[in-house]
Amino acid sequence: MKKIIVSILLLSAVLPLFALTKVTGKVDSVTVFTDRAVVRRVQAVESAEPTGTLRFMALPQSLLPDTVRASGTGLTVTGVALRHVEKVYGDEWAEHPLKKKIVKLEAQIREEGDQLANAKDQLRVLDSMMKLTTSQSDREARANALNVESWEKALRFLEEKRSTYQGKIRTSDERLEKLRKDLNRVTLEFNAEIQSAKTSGTEVEVSYVRSGQEGGKVELEYMVTNVSWISVYDLRGSAEGSEFQLVSHAIIRQNSGENWKNTKVTLSTARPSTALTPGILQPWRVAADSLFGSRPTKSAMGKLSAGSAARDEAGEEADAPVEPVDSSETTTVSIALPGRENIQSDNSDHKVTLSASPLKGTLTHVAVPSMSSYVFLKARLKNTSAAPVQGSLNAFLDGSYVGNITLKNAAAVGEEFDVFLGPDQRMQLKRVLKRGDVEKSGLFGGKVEVVNQWEIEVSNFTKKTRQVTVYDQFPVAGDPNISTKYIGASRAETQKDANGILNWKLDIKPGEKIKFDFSYSLTFPKETWEKFTRSYDTGNTLQEQNMYDQMSPAAAPATRQYNLEKMLQKR
Repeated sequence: MKKIIVSILLLSAVLPLFALTKVTGKVDSVTVFTDRAVVRRVQAVESAEPTGTLRFMALPQSLLPDTVRASGTGLTVTGVALRHVEKVYGDEWAEHPLKKKIVKLEAQIREEGDQLANAKDQLRVLDSMMKLTTSQSDREARANALNVESWEKALRFLEEKRSTYQGKIRTSDERLEKLRKDLNRVTLEFNAEIQSAKTSGTEVEVSYVRSGQEGGKVELEYMVTNVSWISVYDLRGSAEGSEFQLVSHAIIRQNSGENWKNTKVTLSTARPSTALTPGILQPWRVAADSLFGSRPTKSAMGKLSAGSAARDEAGEEADAPVEPVDSSETTTVSIALPGRENIQSDNSDHKVTLSASPLKGTLTHVAVPSMSSYVFLKARLKNTSAAPVQGSLNAFLDGSYVGNITLKNAAAVGEEFDVFLGPDQRMQLKRVLKRGDVEKSGLFGGKVEVVNQWEIEVSNFTKKTRQVTVYDQFPVAGDPNISTKYIGASRAETQKDANGILNWKLDIKPGEKIKFDFSYSLTFPKETWEKFTRSYDTGNTLQEQNMYDQMSPAAAPATRQYNLEKMLQKR
């Protein structure tokens, strides 16, 4: 008998060590990175036992198991264990706060319904008593034995009770209506939660020991994927001023499998990675068949068809070297949103405004007449905000939306960066082919030289002197059988580089027009030139000739004009 009692006592002492409480916790705060997020759930410990275990259920499907950790306030966390469970539909939501609220509201509705039914039954009993009292009064009145005082007391008693029960019925009806509305609202919230949330088959058990004080809470942190945020900006300014305003926004998207409700959100530019080592170099072995995979080939005209070496493997222009940015103060930026946010797990855009910063800017104009007939407005701005500027900007000029700008590289704090603000309709640009001749000396030799002369005209119809940078180019040979030559310009170039890019900086007064021209030539093998001209589309040639007929009232030139840019389909 004593052994049985001792065993029972030992069992009662050990059982609290294994006490397990199923919880979901509340998502209290989230730190959002560019491709993932760190989530912190908080669960208050209500048990008075010195030890216990909380099992966190309904965790998101995108949870990364290796990132789970736990800490305690007012208690000591002694262990964290991940448990894989077979999911049974509905079970993972049994401990959800909204589900518990639904169960509680349903119980209150049943209780209030019972009280309403009881009040109605008592009112029916009173009605029966009223009928009996009336019948008794009729008999006494016929017998001339009516006691008026007792009859009045009975009626007064019945009316008071009737009013009391009618008041109870009205109160119960009002309370039932409110409870049903609350139940409907919470049910809708719960249904939205389970429709968007995708729970994981992993649950987390956190064991704890109290520190000798009541209360306490457990904080569970983990990382989830399918989360992102990007910066979006509104840039506002005037075509006549140097004052700009940069309003920064953040667009947050998440499809992690859990909804973030009334949650503190912090945005971070850090890029956490699961691969923290740079890697190990392996031997680079070159075989003969690897030498010709990307070798350029020649077309029938002798033109290199694979593009120049300045292009990368994807066919895009290689990036210019980026100047190093001083990041000695900090390598990342964190932005804590001022309020609490509600972000559903549906991958929809959640836009928040972060800040508004004044920027100083310098306005200039840029023209590339071979590509566009417009003169474009360019602003050089200095990032005086508290965070790097990256992503896309919606540009507004004088209150009108002019377009969207995507920054190729982020502008660090304090760094200057350029943005284009669209065409300036007050400026005019023209580019005309003045000469497209085949040199006579080339007709009798083994080579043919073709000269193109282009005239550029820029007009300023604003009320201020404008600085315009004009860019154009002459061809650069990409084939040893073809040679090119830059003949010169009527106005000295500001810059000319080895890739054939030219630019002129013009200061144009109000109402002024500036004209200048430049020339270049291409020399082809005669056989290549003749083959090329024969294959050139006759329709294009006729259209080109008609254009020259319309440009001048004089007769069309006797010699044919060759527009090399059009014929060679310059991009």
